[in-house]
Amino acid sequence: MSQFLDRILQSTREELSARKERVPEAALEWPASRPGGERFRGALAQPGMSLIAEIKRASPSRGDIRPDLDAGGMAADYEAGGAAAVSILTEERYFKGRLSDLEQARAACTLPLLRKDFIIDEYQLREEIGRAHV
Repeated sequence: MSQFLDRILQSTREELSARKERVPEAALEWPASRPGGERFRGALAQPGMSLIAEIKRASPSRGDIRPDLDAGGMAADYEAGGAAAVSILTEERYFKGRLSDLEQARAACTLPLLRKDFIIDEYQLREEIGRAHV
């Protein structure tokens, strides 16, 4: 497993470097008020069962799961179905996720969102908050 995680980490570094070339870190300013985890914690603390639904295109072990999914439509469906929050895989190479999936989910629902990725650099946090406004 360690070799596999090392491969993911290496590809994350490579993809991050390419994204930094396309959009310099200086272009990703922190908003005046950064969102915190309070909404996410609050959603899960409600009485009864709290479900975190997941948006995931693929997995390294299973391959393609839903390569053509509509992240916004799926997030809206999860909200209508009673999910408390939505987890969105954004890692590109192995899980075929996209940061745009996070953006589409945010536009389509009001639930708290969790970006699932291999976060190794502050740039990725700026990228998520500055572009997706999550």
